[in-house]
Amino acid sequence: MRIKPWISIPTFAIILMMLVFCSNKKMVAGDSLLVRVVNILASKHYDAPKMNDDFSKKLYDNVLKKLDDDKHFFTAEDLKRLEKYKTSLDDQIKAGRFDFFDSAWAILNRRMVVLEAHYNKVLEKPFDYNTNQTYTVKDEVEKYQPDVKALKKEWTLWLNYQTVDRLHRKLENGAKDSACKKPFDTLELKARNETRKFCSDWFKRLRKMDRRDQFSFYVNAISEIYDPHTNYFPPEDKANFDIGMTGKLEVI
Repeated sequence: MRIKPWISIPTFAIILMMLVFCSNKKMVAGDSLLVRVVNILASKHYDAPKMNDDFSKKLYDNVLKKLDDDKHFFTAEDLKRLEKYKTSLDDQIKAGRFDFFDSAWAILNRRMVVLEAHYNKVLEKPFDYNTNQTYTVKDEVEKYQPDVKALKKEWTLWLNYQTVDRLHRKLENGAKDSACKKPFDTLELKARNETRKFCSDWFKRLRKMDRRDQFSFYVNAISEIYDPHTNYFPPEDKANFDIGMTGKLEVI
């Protein structure tokens, strides 16, 4: 009986962090660090999957899921444009290239511009609360909207739902406590503004991701194909991780 060398998953996660956090240089397309990280995964992981077309398909799905799990940004048309990368991600990784991720990120950024203008316009005035519209909240959204027009329509319904949910809670609080009771128009405006702020903060977080953050995002999408416990931290996050684990801050 042949016994494979064994490394516990948590231990391997630490090994990966220690080996790859030696680079502080700016990440650019084609950076060799991507190749180095994947080589470490392939050689040190206790049960490394083969880097092939099947791996590519899993990574393709994982990146899209992590970028847009609720299908708020990408459309079926976008997926048609990105599908050409579906079985070539293994080749891109071996070459240290980010063609697929950069294309997906570019689409996400373009879509944020369109949707930011859309949600601001929709939230400018009160919704019609006398309509019979319905919105179903799903644990997992199965289909992408076919195009941008359908996506914007879906966003309008979602913004309505977000606002109604906030408004309902405010009205409930007013019913329970007369001190919290305010005119409907005041509460409705506050609910819309809170929805707008929620969207604005969400988009700001996405736009705040620089190239280093994007690199970490992509490498973690790769490492999750190996197992859910192996992660990549950039040097700054690794330092914070060490401080959190040891309670010590070492500086010069």
